Amino acid sequence: MIADSQEDTPLPPLREDLNISPGAPLLNGAPSWVIHDPVRHRFFQIGQRSVEMISHWSAGSVARLSEDLLRKRALRVGAEEIQAVLQFLRLNDLLAESGRGIARRFTERAEKQRSTLLQWALHRYIFFRIPLVRPNGFLHATWPVVRPLFTRGFVILTAFVLLLALYLASRQLSGVLAHVQAAFTPTGAVTYAVALVFVKILHELGHGYQAVGRGLRVPVMGVAFLVMFPLLYTDLTDAWRLRKRRDRLLVNAAGIMVELTIAVYATLFWCFLPDGPARSAAFAIATISWFFSLLVNLNPLMRFDGYYLLADALGVHNLQPRSFGMGKWALRECLFGLGDPAPERLSRRMRVFMVLYSYATWIYRFFLFIAIALIVYTFFFKALGIILFCAEIAFFIASPIWREFKVWKDMRHRIARSRRSWLSFGIVAFLLLLLCIPFSTRIQAPAILDEARQQAIYTAVEARLEAVHVSEGQRVEAGQLLFAFEDPELPLEIEQARQRIALSKAQLQAIAGDEVARSRRTVVERQLEQQRETLQALQDRRAEMQVRAPHAGVVRDMMPMLQTGAWFGRQEFLARVIAPGNPVVRGYIREADLRRLDRHAGGEFIADALTTPSLSLDTLSIADYSVQRLPDSYLITANGGAIPVQQASGEPSGQQERERPRPKGVWYPVEARISPQGENRVPPLETVEEGVVVLHSQPEALATRFFRRVAQVLIRETEF
Repeated sequence: MIADSQEDTPLPPLREDLNISPGAPLLNGAPSWVIHDPVRHRFFQIGQRSVEMISHWSAGSVARLSEDLLRKRALRVGAEEIQAVLQFLRLNDLLAESGRGIARRFTERAEKQRSTLLQWALHRYIFFRIPLVRPNGFLHATWPVVRPLFTRGFVILTAFVLLLALYLASRQLSGVLAHVQAAFTPTGAVTYAVALVFVKILHELGHGYQAVGRGLRVPVMGVAFLVMFPLLYTDLTDAWRLRKRRDRLLVNAAGIMVELTIAVYATLFWCFLPDGPARSAAFAIATISWFFSLLVNLNPLMRFDGYYLLADALGVHNLQPRSFGMGKWALRECLFGLGDPAPERLSRRMRVFMVLYSYATWIYRFFLFIAIALIVYTFFFKALGIILFCAEIAFFIASPIWREFKVWKDMRHRIARSRRSWLSFGIVAFLLLLLCIPFSTRIQAPAILDEARQQAIYTAVEARLEAVHVSEGQRVEAGQLLFAFEDPELPLEIEQARQRIALSKAQLQAIAGDEVARSRRTVVERQLEQQRETLQALQDRRAEMQVRAPHAGVVRDMMPMLQTGAWFGRQEFLARVIAPGNPVVRGYIREADLRRLDRHAGGEFIADALTTPSLSLDTLSIADYSVQRLPDSYLITANGGAIPVQQASGEPSGQQERERPRPKGVWYPVEARISPQGENRVPPLETVEEGVVVLHSQPEALATRFFRRVAQVLIRETEF
């Protein structure tokens, strides 16, 4: 009973056009009810106590409503609970209030939602919808035609077709790989774009037909734009009317089922169709359907079909908002230990699931929105790209974090009185202190221990290998022939050049005795000079095909599988000639580590092989230029090293293996002599020793390094 001293608040009447019907059971098994607003086509789920209050709403006031419920239903309801229901009805425009009250409320709501033109544009850029068609009549008219496709018999038939299609496709794996490679061509991209639109239209029709088959209304189909990326959608708000969980699951899964069915039959058709546009289209439709159904639509972390399937399977409506609320509560309790009750009374297993689901969704969305922002930034010109990038980061990432910080600010007095809060603040402060303490005093650079005097041998011209005159580890003298190459057409070209020279000489002799033709002497002499230069160039080319040792030493690192008769291009690596007896350490240092390097402190070489002792280094020499191609392939990641390399576009992998690799990032060559002091005795080098050079550096904190890197990126990207 409400106290007599409390004011008896009148209750505005409910709208007469509202429909209230039983809904699906709640998570705890309690019955639920659904309020349908036919004007806005919106549904609201309420519990048993709320529907009892609404059914006696005609009592007219809070006090009389409480008395009626106690007298007629033996239900004790307090004034605060009635006021909460009243606030819910008023906020959702479910009350038949006077025109003045409605106008005042809409004015207040418009004031809160008022935004500048820039804010309006940014919100519309992030997300907006365009209704395209009202398909309800079409779906009802064509439902008898497509109804056999939604029967159990067709599902069983499709399952058998799936097994047959997978078996036949497994027998044509080479064709699958060929079509995958063709997908990256311009024609393949257009084919996949058309296939994607076709499959997505059928996906939405699947939702619509499944809804119509269960007596629901489908008012709108259209396209939504999420960061300017188009997504088709179907308004399935009527699914709230379905009381059976199985029916809602089938409506939400209809799109995925349609896509998988299309994938099955498209795969079967691809196995039988001859090569051509039809087979390429079937492959595109099949792969698009498999990919989007299994990897995109079934993803429960975004609000696609997988999310609604998970929510209906669990029986949890509004899964994400409720999980987010539970996740925020768990985070606050973990950090501050305030002892607040959970937002909902759920079982321990469901509460843990919702907390983990919320954290997984936050992590996934964080990286997804970062990726989308970067794609948008690179897609538009720089000035607009920066604005859109900042807008997405602010809207999707910074704004939710800021709202949570505002909640913490409102709770600051309670947080300050909690011991858990001080423990959390202490841990955070300790971690920040670790990030700010400059303790990194060493730099590790990948390096090799090798002889100082060495020369890499490369082909000078395009030619065919005729003979190999050396072997791995063989000692050679300066000028000794190592490899002999040939060009089958070169002897003929030399002979033709000699014949042209002889012909020009004969013409000069004839001109010398002929007074009339003497005027042509200058032209013939010029031709003779050019022919001699051509002959000399051909002879030089023949000489370059004889690859000789530049100095005395040992042949190392010969290219494997040097077969006579194989053709080689220009500047392809063959071997290395090393003069033993004077070892040196060669390495590469990152650009980011170069600034804090102490060039006068020396360093230490630590070999990967345990049998090689560590060596002290001095006379450190760092090049003033970054290396474009690595002369040493020992240190690349493909060979177990630490330097990542890149493959140029259009460059075959085989050619890349023969040529010097191109490193990723900026690396500077470093060379150091071994210190003669101490026990720096280098054992005889049979092969190149791989390892790292440990160099002394100025201490620097991780936070300083991070902010410097961020500043470099910002400065580079904001230059116009």
